[in-house]
Amino acid sequence: MNESEWTRVRREAAERMRRMSVDEKIGQLLCWDVSAPAWRAEPARIVEVARRYHLGSLFLFGWKAAEIGALIAELDRHMPLPALIASDLEHGAGPAISDGLEFPFQMALGAADDETLAETMGRATARQGAAAGVQWTFSPVADIQFNPANPVVNVRSLGEEPARVARLAAALIRGMQRDNLMAATAKHFPGDGVDDRDQHMCTSVNSFSRARWRRTFGRVWRRVIREDVMSIMVGHIALPFADRGEKYIGGIPSTLSRAVQIDLLKGELGFRGCVVSDALPMVGLSAHVRSNELAVSNIAAGSDVALFCEPERDVNAIRQALDAGVISDERMHDACLRVLMMKARLGSLAARRAVAPVTPDEIAEFQAASRAIADKSATLARDVTGTLPLRLKPGGRVLTITLQYDNNSNGLGQDQNERYRELPHIDEALRARGLVVEHAHNDTRLARSGTYDAVFVNIKIVPHCLGGTVRMVGPLAWLFWNSFIPETRNLVITAFGNPYLTHEIPNAPTLLRMFDYSADAQRAAVATWLGENPIRPRSPARSRRGPVERKRTSNRRKIR
Repeated sequence: MNESEWTRVRREAAERMRRMSVDEKIGQLLCWDVSAPAWRAEPARIVEVARRYHLGSLFLFGWKAAEIGALIAELDRHMPLPALIASDLEHGAGPAISDGLEFPFQMALGAADDETLAETMGRATARQGAAAGVQWTFSPVADIQFNPANPVVNVRSLGEEPARVARLAAALIRGMQRDNLMAATAKHFPGDGVDDRDQHMCTSVNSFSRARWRRTFGRVWRRVIREDVMSIMVGHIALPFADRGEKYIGGIPSTLSRAVQIDLLKGELGFRGCVVSDALPMVGLSAHVRSNELAVSNIAAGSDVALFCEPERDVNAIRQALDAGVISDERMHDACLRVLMMKARLGSLAARRAVAPVTPDEIAEFQAASRAIADKSATLARDVTGTLPLRLKPGGRVLTITLQYDNNSNGLGQDQNERYRELPHIDEALRARGLVVEHAHNDTRLARSGTYDAVFVNIKIVPHCLGGTVRMVGPLAWLFWNSFIPETRNLVITAFGNPYLTHEIPNAPTLLRMFDYSADAQRAAVATWLGENPIRPRSPARSRRGPVERKRTSNRRKIR
């Protein structure tokens, strides 16, 4: 957005704000999380709460497009200023919108390292999302995956290299924000991926020095700001070089730090868009502040939108904070203006912008891009026995084993996307090639039988499968006890998620990284195993042990 356009949008937003009451301005600073079951049970209550508190945005996840349309129609009947619909569209419109296209995780895009595909992925996200009614996505993830043990970022990141992350994040933003169909949100400022802890459970820390931060995370944030990203999400992550926060046990989260949000992000980096907090209830924030002070403290520290608000509690608290001077009139004015400017850029300040349905040609283009990302992401981490590619004849017997954390009654494990519980497209693709397939779930005993021409162990672990870790722990790790590996013919282990399994399974002879478990990733893995898809040795996630380990041809040194 050039300066003249920025001035026009600012003038339009300021003119609208002059006609708003204090309560209407407060409402713009709040984003309410509404579940699909809550809407189905009490649609009238949802609309009434949004109307009464003049909410600026609502967050939806796991809704059907038809349900989103019905909600929007009711909101627009009762609210003169459209409420933005926000969601987490991190890898396409699905599964946040249940009938949307699901692309591979961002690290698969990092492995493909193709800016054209990244821009197409961003455009697909915007077209499908906006056509369904979502105008604000909390993506892309702009974090850098420095720590293999980080439980939040992992395959959600574009990788470990700041330059690659910056390039591809910018391309995603270009696609998302083309024609101002959707507001992209780069997250999580000041940068996740350094700590091995999860801000859902504590305030994590980006411990980099100022100089190192500027060379790495700072490089990414400068690039996405230059790309004119409309929004940036601030995480519950401490940044000690900018704000030591001595009175905070464990460090001050950036969501409570004026030094990080106002001085660094809006000041030094010059960000002029909308700053949204990560979710208020997360322990990284809520451990430091009473519940009725969460939104107040967050907005006073520089956020323009408080995510996952409780409308009645937070509207009243902000009103009292304004009266008491805890939130200044200047801070209130700046926050509301930034929200309204984003709405103006989206064409939804006076009335909601209509978006044409996605065409069949567009869907075909987007599906082809998703397949290309999956194909180009297949990365060989290790093949010390020269197993790949496999030459299996029709009629050959193979075993596939899916390893993952199952849903259970105590909630300690959760299957990330039930559609892919057993990675079903793998078996379908193998059978389509004339192979006889047996399948096991979280059971490696059959692998030792020696009766199969090949055994495929497929490990599906991504962030949030098991709170606080992306590693194999407990019963899942015990499946490698009394190891089946030496007794298994043509064993291929594939990471359909966490790519650092070379460290956890150091004796695995052959390991392939796919970074994702979508249908496209499953089919691409099969094609890679069988030599139909080229194997690429370069990865956005390095092994702790170094570069790719290839087939050993001889243990002797050549004597000259």
